[in-house]
Amino acid sequence: MANTYSLIQSYTLGSDTAGGITFSSIPNTYTHLIVNFCARDTRTDYADDLRIQINGNSGSYSNVRLYGTGGGTGQDGGTGVNNTYFGFVSGSTTTSNVFGNGEMIFPNYISGTAKNGIQNSGIVNTVTNFQLGDSSIMSPVTSAITSITLTGYNATSGTLSAGSTLFLYGLKSS
Repeated sequence: MANTYSLIQSYTLGSDTAGGITFSSIPNTYTHLIVNFCARDTRTDYADDLRIQINGNSGSYSNVRLYGTGGGTGQDGGTGVNNTYFGFVSGSTTTSNVFGNGEMIFPNYISGTAKNGIQNSGIVNTVTNFQLGDSSIMSPVTSAITSITLTGYNATSGTLSAGSTLFLYGLKSS
């Protein structure tokens, strides 16, 4: 069975973008959605959380994250409106040409059940200054995904930095 991987939308930020980006008017013609990103934000830190909102829903999301840093390993997560972090990007104190990279997958995004996703991402600035992680998220959205908003740490005003690139793909199983 062949799979078709098609670009739906993309962003290359020419300037810092407050409030992040939104992939909108996502068609329901694919089986799965995939987001690839290479991004930074303006928060003063070497690594930062990428936040997500599906279909504009700011309700109670659930997530679990496993991560490793130069100082060790850990896990976090929970349920609530503050649990929309879903990936790592480079912060403003990381070397200027270092961007966080990652991929998010939303399987069966047109189903009538709560939408879940998985992601892996990370940034590496130096041998001891890095952050890598895998996480899963479940949103309160039960309709087809029609928009995905990605922001820096502050979910309402987080600023993604110039030079960040974000791509939305549809994967169709035939």
